[in-house]
Amino acid sequence: MKLFWILAFGLLLTGVWAQQDVVIDFGQRSIDRASDGNVNNVASSVAGAFTNGVQLYNSSGMSTGFNLQVNDAWHASTLNGTTQPDYTLGFPASATRDGFFGETIAFNGTLEPTGGFVIRNLDPTQYYSFVLFGSRMNVSDSRETQYTLSGTSMSTALLETANNTSNAVTILNLQPDANGEISLIATAGPNNTNPNGYYYLSALRFRESVIPIIQFDPLPSIELLYPVDDTTWEEGQSVTVRYDAPYLASIIASYTIDGGATYDLIGNYPGPQGEIPFTVPPHAGSNLQIRIASAAGVVQQSGTAHVIPDEGTTYKIGVLGSSTAAGTGPSSQDEVWSHRYGRFLYELDTRYDWVNLAQGGFVTYNILPTGTTIPAGLNETVDDARNITQALAQSVDGIIINLPSNDAANSYPVTDQLQNYNMILADAASAGVPVWVATPQPRNFGNDATKLNIQQQMVTETHNLAGDQAIDFWTGLGVTGGNGMLPVYDSGDGVHMNNEGHEVLYNRVILADVHGKVKTLVDATLQQDEVAAPSITLYPNPTSGFVRFDNASPGSLIRVYDAVGRLVSSSILSNSGSLNVDQLSTGTYSVVLEIQGNRTVIWFVKT
Repeated sequence: MKLFWILAFGLLLTGVWAQQDVVIDFGQRSIDRASDGNVNNVASSVAGAFTNGVQLYNSSGMSTGFNLQVNDAWHASTLNGTTQPDYTLGFPASATRDGFFGETIAFNGTLEPTGGFVIRNLDPTQYYSFVLFGSRMNVSDSRETQYTLSGTSMSTALLETANNTSNAVTILNLQPDANGEISLIATAGPNNTNPNGYYYLSALRFRESVIPIIQFDPLPSIELLYPVDDTTWEEGQSVTVRYDAPYLASIIASYTIDGGATYDLIGNYPGPQGEIPFTVPPHAGSNLQIRIASAAGVVQQSGTAHVIPDEGTTYKIGVLGSSTAAGTGPSSQDEVWSHRYGRFLYELDTRYDWVNLAQGGFVTYNILPTGTTIPAGLNETVDDARNITQALAQSVDGIIINLPSNDAANSYPVTDQLQNYNMILADAASAGVPVWVATPQPRNFGNDATKLNIQQQMVTETHNLAGDQAIDFWTGLGVTGGNGMLPVYDSGDGVHMNNEGHEVLYNRVILADVHGKVKTLVDATLQQDEVAAPSITLYPNPTSGFVRFDNASPGSLIRVYDAVGRLVSSSILSNSGSLNVDQLSTGTYSVVLEIQGNRTVIWFVKT
């Protein structure tokens, strides 16, 4: 017994029992779940992408000195893994939902029959034990993956990754080679029945020990999912703190406004994952940090939110569209681009509001202004509850239109679609609301070349119509020739996109910075002088050349905006009180005059 305690004490000192896990997440994690210091993210599947490898930290956030280098390229990343992993695996959902994949039979011109990496700077005298996890949800075939780890010896394990939420493979007690390296090679397993031989790796954990271990028990960890980056909260607003706490029965939540000098308790909550309703306290001007920790206080994360007064300001963005924006295709609403964008907005700043008026089956006719007459012979109606008029009635500050392919599927000509868009944009422009228009998306039209041609023409015309306020939902998503989407993005019906497709759409909306531009416009409006503007008129209207202003003083600043809110010209009103608009294209425009701090908006039509 005495020998046992001496050995136990010695092992504790050398770190066999005290050693923390190293957790690695493979794949490009989504923007609202950025990597934290305790989960290492390997984002690039390209061999040698990081010259010196990815520096690895343990689950306490301490540098290990180890680094990982992808030395055998994978095909790419996938976002179709499980979002509900068994907590006993010790992996957070943000690590299991993405991963690397490859194929043993060429897919879309690419062949990566093996994918791998090497972990360097390990101690050749120590033992390293690994837990490997892969997942590809919503499939019906076998995606068995074979993992081979090599150091001074070699060990191989097989894992069925198809629809996997609860299984992992463990390889114990591998020693590095003389250079302190252990490498991994993944490929399709012998029972893999997928036509392309897809194989996957989502995440792994490994641990160092001075002597061989008998069993790899998961160590507790916590990941704060929200807030993780700087965000803005208004006093008194209700927010939801989200966390994963694998292998923990409970956690303690608290917050600080003084950088951690003191903490106020929020409460005790159950593991392994959950949500905490939290009312933002009255600490405007403070940086509030949330902390969640284990009962023993040994595992914790923190995120920061800037607290501001609730002054009633909102930045409201609406979406008009059809089934893609409404939610058809992905495995759950959480994966739909519009749902994710709405959550992103609120978690970025509680002043954002989001309204989704999309409806499956919609075409451009359905979202026309209320009262618009539909041409004879068309079986379409204006939906007064989900059209541009309704969006404006809900006081939106910006609009995204996402009508992927139904107009083309109904053989509605490009000219008719553009005419509908111009009426919709004119209504929005008359209310001073900017509009972003998504291009059509790839769709399989079979042998119907006419519909495909309409779809492809509308991609070009959408860019012409909306300019820098067009959002590209086409490039890189379709097969060669554009008749259908790439299989990796197809939900299975040739029409709607899956989780991975919606991930691309979501990121492209983020990159369009709709929210940032809407916020800038609203803030500018709030700063304007609210003194009543003088009565100014413009004539003739419509016009083909010059317009003249009554009651406008020479020297006034004049700005002209097109129907989607883009500035097209800026000048000073001449002594004659006239403005030459001959250079403008046919369409609807707004003129903004600023006279001694007052602002007047007048609409006119250029013929």
